[in-house]
Amino acid sequence: MASNYITTLKVGWVFCLIWLVIFLFSYLRDRTKLRNGIWFNIFFYSFWVDLGLTILATNNDKLIYPIGLLFIFFLFCIGVAFALQAFLLLWNAAIVWRRENHSPANMLTLYLGIIILLMPFVERLISDHLPTFGQTC
Repeated sequence: MASNYITTLKVGWVFCLIWLVIFLFSYLRDRTKLRNGIWFNIFFYSFWVDLGLTILATNNDKLIYPIGLLFIFFLFCIGVAFALQAFLLLWNAAIVWRRENHSPANMLTLYLGIIILLMPFVERLISDHLPTFGQTC
């Protein structure tokens, strides 16, 4: 069982390195392509999954608990960023408003920030008038 798990970890690290090579090849060839971000994200998340699985495979509590706490803190920071995204978008819109012209394309972050801020209130207003899914008559 343990050798099977170690083999799986090795295969995971090989795939992680393959994604890194694909990203580096694509990035060094043309830095402006959107696919570079896709390749990097696949590499980035596969790296962290492989690292987490490798740490768990060590069965070393002195290593697992601190790394687990760092992971929980990292998830908390991501949650805070998502919770504050409307305010961050409005802040970005204010910077764009001061530095650039007022075209509709430059005001997209303003519109998106306002919509994200207003959506909970709009949802509360219209939820009484919408059907409830999964409820039978």
